[in-house]
Amino acid sequence: MVVQPATYAQARGYEYFYHCCFEPVFGGSQFKWIQPLIVQLGEQDDAVTTAVAALSSIHEASFCPSQGRQPIRQPGNRPQALKVKPATDLNKSVAATTAYGMSVRALQKTIDQRGRTSVPTALVCCILYAALNMVQCDYDGAVRHIEHGLGIVAKEQSIERSGGKPCLPGWSATAANSAMSTLVSGFQRLTIAAFFYGRTETLLREQIATAASPRITQCLGGISFRDIDEARTSLTSVAGSTLKFAAEVIIYQQGGTSPPLRRIRERDKRLEYLYSWHAALLSITAASDNRMTKGPNVRMLQLVLESQLLALVVLLRTSLDLDESGYDECFDEFRQILVLCQEYIVIYSSSSASTELPRETDSFTFDMEILPQLWLIGKKCRHRQYRRWGIDLLQKYHRKEGVWDPALICNLAKRTMEIEETNLSPTHSSLPSNLDRLWTVDLDSRYAKGSLAIFAYKPVALGGRGLSWEEMILTETQ
Repeated sequence: MVVQPATYAQARGYEYFYHCCFEPVFGGSQFKWIQPLIVQLGEQDDAVTTAVAALSSIHEASFCPSQGRQPIRQPGNRPQALKVKPATDLNKSVAATTAYGMSVRALQKTIDQRGRTSVPTALVCCILYAALNMVQCDYDGAVRHIEHGLGIVAKEQSIERSGGKPCLPGWSATAANSAMSTLVSGFQRLTIAAFFYGRTETLLREQIATAASPRITQCLGGISFRDIDEARTSLTSVAGSTLKFAAEVIIYQQGGTSPPLRRIRERDKRLEYLYSWHAALLSITAASDNRMTKGPNVRMLQLVLESQLLALVVLLRTSLDLDESGYDECFDEFRQILVLCQEYIVIYSSSSASTELPRETDSFTFDMEILPQLWLIGKKCRHRQYRRWGIDLLQKYHRKEGVWDPALICNLAKRTMEIEETNLSPTHSSLPSNLDRLWTVDLDSRYAKGSLAIFAYKPVALGGRGLSWEEMILTETQ
C-alpha cells in the first residue's frame, strides 16, 4: 500500500478499511472516489490516517463482532502482528474513540499551520467523521459534521467567485473536473441527506453548486449523459433544486392560500425537466444494456436513480397542493418505485450472500439508496395494497443507509398506516378521508433504540382536526 501508517493499530485500521469497510460503506455509492483521496491525503496528514482507523474500529465493533476469529488478513509488512489476538468489541470501541480524538486534534493542528491549503483534508475528515457517527447511531453528530463541511465548501466557492485563488493548485471548488469537484458534488448530495433528516434550513441556506458537465448544459433540446456516473452526479443537482423548490413553496399549503401563477409555471417547467431526465436515463440504459448490466452494482445504481427520480416527480407534483389528496394521483409512480425497490432488494440480498466478507459488514452504507423512496410510500401512499407492499419490502431489507434505519422507517410506516386506516373497514379498499389523513409525520430526536415521532392532522384553521402528538417509535429487530 502507498500509505504507511505509523502504528500497528493504524495499519490494521487501513487493512480493515480496504478489505471489509470501504466497499460496503462507500464503494457502490457516489462517494467511491474517497478511496484514492484517502491514499493521497493520508501520506501527509495524520488526521486522515487516524480518522480511517477510528471508522474501521467502530465499523468492526458494530458489524463484525469478535467471535474468536479475525475476518481480515494482517498487514503483510508486519509479521509480528500475526501474534496479536483479535481485539474485543469493547477494545474496538475504545480504540475508535481514541483514534477519533487523535484525528480531531491532528486536523485542528493542520488547519492552524496550513490554513486554506488544509481544506481537502478537512472535507475528507468531515465525511469520515459523519460515517463514524452514523455507524454509532449518533445522527445529530453526523449532520453537524456534514454541515461543517458544507460551510467549508460554501466559503471556498465564495472566495473563488470573488476573484480569489483556489485553496490549492488544481483544487478549484467552482471548476468542473477539478480535484475538488468530486468533494463538492459529494457535499451537495449530503445537503439532501441533511434535508431528509429534518434540517430544511440547511438546504435553503447553503449556496454550494457543482460545475455541470458541458455535455448536459448544452443539450437545450433535451438531456443526454455519457454514462451512468454522469447521470448520478446530475441527479444530485436536480434533487437539490427540486427539494429546495418544494421547501420554499410549502408556505402556500401551510397558509391555505393558492400559489401564484408563476409558481405553478415553475413547477410545471421543473416537471418537464424531470420527465426529460428520466427519458435520458432510460436511453443510456437501453443503448448500453449489455455493457452496463454485467455487474450487480451497476444495475442497482440504475434502480436507485430511477426510483429516486420518480420520488422527486411525486414530491414536485404535490408540492403546490393544499391537501393530501394529490398523492392519490401518483399511484402509478408509487407502483413503479415499489417494482424498482423490490428488484434492488433481490439483487442486494443475492450479492450480499455471495460475498466472501462476513455478511454483517454489508449492513451499512453511507449514501442514500432506496429507504427515502420507501418512506415516502409509507407516509404518503394511501393505496392499501401498495403501502403494505412497501412495508413488506422494509421488513426484508436490513441495511442502514446514512441516517436512515429500515427498522425505524418500517415501524413508523406501520404506525402511520394504523392511524390513517382506523376508520376503514379491514375488507374495504376505499381510501382514508382527508380528515383522517395525517398532515405531518416527522422524526424528531433520534436514538440508538428508536426515535421520537411527531404526528399531526391538518390545522383546524385550514379545515382539519388540529390534533398533534408525539410517540416513541422503536427500532426493534425486524
